[in-house]
Amino acid sequence: MSFRTDSFYFGIANQLLKVLQSCEAAGDFDTKESSDLALWVAHYFEDVVSDAGFWRAFTEVHQQCHGRPLPFFDLSDIDEYYPDEIHHQDIQFLIWSYLQSLDDHRFLNPENPFIAEIAIQFTNLLLKRYDDAPVNEGLLDYLYGYDDVPQDDLPFWIRERAGWIVLDNYLFRSPGSFDFLEEKVEPLREYLPENEAFHFGYALFTLEHCCGPLNMNGFDVYAAICRNAQQPHSAEIASLIDGMQFKPLSFYFEDSVGESEVILKTIDGQSIQVSKTEFTSVEGSDIEVILKTRRFLLGAFIQWNGKWMPWGTTSWTESDEDYKRLCEESKSKQISATRVPQIIREKFGTQKLFFLKNIDSFKDFQQEVYGKELPILDDAKLSDFPRDTPVALLLDEESGVFSIIPGADAFPHPSNPYYDAAISSRKAFELLLMSPYLFDKKSLDYLIDQGFFRDAACNSIFGSQRGHQLVQDNIRFLADYFLGM
Repeated sequence: MSFRTDSFYFGIANQLLKVLQSCEAAGDFDTKESSDLALWVAHYFEDVVSDAGFWRAFTEVHQQCHGRPLPFFDLSDIDEYYPDEIHHQDIQFLIWSYLQSLDDHRFLNPENPFIAEIAIQFTNLLLKRYDDAPVNEGLLDYLYGYDDVPQDDLPFWIRERAGWIVLDNYLFRSPGSFDFLEEKVEPLREYLPENEAFHFGYALFTLEHCCGPLNMNGFDVYAAICRNAQQPHSAEIASLIDGMQFKPLSFYFEDSVGESEVILKTIDGQSIQVSKTEFTSVEGSDIEVILKTRRFLLGAFIQWNGKWMPWGTTSWTESDEDYKRLCEESKSKQISATRVPQIIREKFGTQKLFFLKNIDSFKDFQQEVYGKELPILDDAKLSDFPRDTPVALLLDEESGVFSIIPGADAFPHPSNPYYDAAISSRKAFELLLMSPYLFDKKSLDYLIDQGFFRDAACNSIFGSQRGHQLVQDNIRFLADYFLGM
């Protein structure tokens, strides 16, 4: 996208780049990193001047979740924090976030003096240019101007903006977003032409990919932006997004056909009613012709204004092979989710956490629980750890599946005999840093609640106590940040 104000803000980015190049602290940055960082901060400046709502949403959501508008930094020197004003702490956070996103295996302390030095120089420049900076009316119209959009087109209008926010926005995108989009598109190419596969994958991406510093999907981020923005129609758009319901990409069975509607059944037995006029076919055939020979479709659905409609392309087929396979998988998961916790409860009561001497001990644990050895799920996640490292097992009571957590010697838990206080501070933080490769959000939140990371600390020039306090005061934000970036 391009806007009338682009030349001004590209000029700001160039001035920021010159400031950066004059900083001795930035001597290790390569040309691309320096240019991208300057552009990142220029977009923040444009956002704040225009009150577009990105930064406002971030600080408001962080305030609601963590009790203060910003992670890491003390704002006691500010009488009252306003997200539409320039603060050096904002820019220090942005510099940290950009640099941290470049290396997910190493933690950069946000209190590092070289980050603070660059932030103050950037702030001084932006404050000088604040009064003559133009509002980007084009961006505001793109985000909030939907007066001329037909009602039935609004879900797709919203989807376009939700996708743009998590793919291209300076604040809410993540380095892996385009890779995740490709992961959604690739399997669809088996059933759909390239163009349809991309657009369908894009629709799923906006719903399913949680990313950015708040680890939220595109729709949730857009809703948060609109909910907190002070722009015409913003609250209305947030309400529209909140009212949307979705059915995931799957195979559906045509259960019955009425005069004007089709009743579809999901693999878990639920039914949805879809008007015949809502369907479009890849083959370009009339829906009445399709329904004479084909009863199964690949699709996803959205409920809008009380009616279900396809969320992208639908692909009809005569074969029931994929539908039956998914039904059997769903039934098997339901049985497992009932049977496995029952076996665990019979043997161990209400216990959800188990600690084992090493990864190989999981084989003996399986034998004890099931009477046989089963494959270790996601064994690739364990490849970076020595086979003799203690592990924790976390039972998901809904699915009946165990998460295997290496490095249990870092976790201070009353029933953990392998806890080693001498290494827990460093190792617990390393595991938190690696959390995207080890945990889903539900498991990570549970482990934080259980105090698994209470020893975790980062390096700090202000001493080990400050390194521990910084992590503990921001541990839930850091967990979401690492998962999202």
